[in-house]
Amino acid sequence: MRKGFTLIELLVTIAIIALLAALLLPALARAKESGRRASCINNLRQLHIALALYADQNDGLYPPRTNIKRWPAYLQPQIDNLRIMICPTDKPLPGSDTDADQAPRSYVANVFSDYFAEQLSQNIFRLFSKGLYPGSLSQERISTPTEMILFGEKNSLSSQYYVDLTALGWLDVTEQGRHSRPVTGGWNTGGSNYDFADGSVRYIPYGKSLCPENQWAITDAGRRSYAICITP
Repeated sequence: MRKGFTLIELLVTIAIIALLAALLLPALARAKESGRRASCINNLRQLHIALALYADQNDGLYPPRTNIKRWPAYLQPQIDNLRIMICPTDKPLPGSDTDADQAPRSYVANVFSDYFAEQLSQNIFRLFSKGLYPGSLSQERISTPTEMILFGEKNSLSSQYYVDLTALGWLDVTEQGRHSRPVTGGWNTGGSNYDFADGSVRYIPYGKSLCPENQWAITDAGRRSYAICITP
């Protein structure tokens, strides 16, 4: 009567287990990332609701660009938990649990700079760029809400609050490929989630939010002139 495995049988068993693990782990990783991506989408939906509530309470105006407060602080009264500003796939820098502007954050907001560059004089626009202009955008000015981004995912290393198309380095503020990036894929793979002015939250593959039109722009001219096509 046999009392155990032979060495060959043991090695074969170990090899089979290793093979099964190699086949199952990628599927488990994809399932886990799918859950994180769904949570990220839900966060963006809650941020959109908070922004809509703010606008409803302020005559249809979005928060202004100021140096005293940024958009998280303006929206904090409408946000139940600051944790919604963190995408589970992201590893944001540490910060405050109570101060919205200093809290860990995975998202960046549209500052509508192409609109203000078109509407304001050069001197007043300089004040806007420095956070010294008191005005803000009215919801009524958005003519194509299905095509304009309000919130997107932020580069983890960036401390910026806004996507300012008129500022140097604005592209480095955004995160284009946080989700669905293959382990062996290149830097320009995967995609990210975006909240649009119509209330929809969509996953867009790497670079497609910027080409053939830049969906961070509000004006027709801005959508074309700020378009950036990133080739694989």
